[in-house]
Amino acid sequence: MVKKLLISLLICSFGVSFPLQGVVYADEIEDLKLEMRKLREDYESKIATLQQKIEEIGNKQAVSEEKLEKKIEDKTISLDYVGRYQGPFGKGGLLIKNPSGFGNVSVGGYADIEFENFENSNSTFDQARFILNIGAQPHERLLFYSEYEIEHGGPHASDV
Repeated sequence: MVKKLLISLLICSFGVSFPLQGVVYADEIEDLKLEMRKLREDYESKIATLQQKIEEIGNKQAVSEEKLEKKIEDKTISLDYVGRYQGPFGKGGLLIKNPSGFGNVSVGGYADIEFENFENSNSTFDQARFILNIGAQPHERLLFYSEYEIEHGGPHASDV
C-alpha cells in the first residue's frame, strides 16, 4: 500500500511538474524574444548612427579635397606664352605669374643664326649670337630687365 501511495504521488508530481516546466520555458522564450528585440533595436540605432557618421566623413572629405585643390591651384605657377613682342617688357616669350603675388616674370630669348648650304662646296653654319632675356616686376614701381648674350662661343671663337 505504501508502494502504491508513493507511485501515485510520484505520478502526480510528474503530472504537475511538466505543465509548470512548460510555463517556465514559455516565459524564458518570451524573455529571449524581448531581449532579441532590444538587441535588434540597439544594433539598428548603432548602424544608423554609423551610417550618418560615414556620410559626414564623406562630406568633410569632399570639402577637404576642394580646399586642397584650391591651395594647389593657388600655389601653382601659371605659365603663358605671350608671343614675340608681347608681354610686360615688350620682348615676349614666357610670362610666369608668381603665386606669392610679388610680381610677374618674363623669360624669353632670340638668336641670330646663319646657315649656308652649297650643293658642291662646304656648307657653313654660324651662330652669330644667342640672347636670353629675363624681366621681372617685383613691385609696381620697380622693374628689372636683363639680357645675357652669347656671341660666337666655343673653343675656336677667335677664328671667326
